[in-house]
Amino acid sequence: MVGRQGATPLTAALTPERRLARRVFAEHHSTVPVDVLSILSSLADVEEIEDLPDGVDAILVRPRGSKVPRVLLNRRQATTRKRFTMAHEIGHLVIPWHLGGLGCQVSAFSGYEDFITKDSEKEANGFAAELLMPEVWLGTVLGEAKSMADALNRFAEEAQVSRTAMAFALVRHAPASMMFIEISNDRVVAADRSPSTAAPLPMFEGRLDLAEYERIATRTEVVRVSPSRRFYWFTFEPVGPGKQKSSGDPSTVILGRIRERHGLPPEVLRRVNGILGSANSMWGKESGADELVSIFRQRFLNRDDLTWLTQDKEFASFLRTKAEEIIELRIRDS
Repeated sequence: MVGRQGATPLTAALTPERRLARRVFAEHHSTVPVDVLSILSSLADVEEIEDLPDGVDAILVRPRGSKVPRVLLNRRQATTRKRFTMAHEIGHLVIPWHLGGLGCQVSAFSGYEDFITKDSEKEANGFAAELLMPEVWLGTVLGEAKSMADALNRFAEEAQVSRTAMAFALVRHAPASMMFIEISNDRVVAADRSPSTAAPLPMFEGRLDLAEYERIATRTEVVRVSPSRRFYWFTFEPVGPGKQKSSGDPSTVILGRIRERHGLPPEVLRRVNGILGSANSMWGKESGADELVSIFRQRFLNRDDLTWLTQDKEFASFLRTKAEEIIELRIRDS
């Protein structure tokens, strides 16, 4: 069973488009898998065609003089993508501020592509995700699953959605400090993290430094979809002091010792203190020492300019000491 401690509450405020999706789900007495074709056909005339422009999954047309819109679907889409496309078009039809005709290139997620996706398309994607994979159902999924990999495989099939769409839905409600990364042909094609996860996302279409993530992850799960495509689920759970016990010296002394060992100028310490201060400000205000150490380790991921520190024998001791100092200062100031 995948625990929900630290996960996004299922009662959390939904965006307007997701609230509309929940309403449509209820009004049509839907169950998972949702009959999206039936819902879409109740709102528009639906036709599948093969000669849509490249990259266009559907076109929504609102003919003049007709109260019934038309939706032209790209027949060449895979079944799971076509289902998401139909849910996406339902979103355009029921979201009141989505007006006019649209040509849609549907994405099953809104993470990496946000910077090129119009607001209306992002909202329709959010609507589609909520309609096909409702929050309440996701809570059941996480409660029944033995692991995130198990949830991804079993329930993508049950909801008749792609694994990518399911991964994005799951990570929104996963326990804190979790991340998934999808690899295709050795390139990162999708990734996201659960709330309160401090580890940075990898570069889109870059190569994944797997060893770097596994170095700080407390658990790594792999779902192999094909020889060239796989999903990684990383868990960055806090761990007890163990070998991370402080040396007894202040963190500034330990850090200075590390710097001198590598023959670096004092200016490099600004970057280190900047990362620690930002991480504590954004994620660490309510954290204990163990959680702070985990957050700090995550924020040093993929920092090639700081390998002199992260690979030093005293790095773990430095983080533990810094975390304990922050907790002591917090207690003194309270």
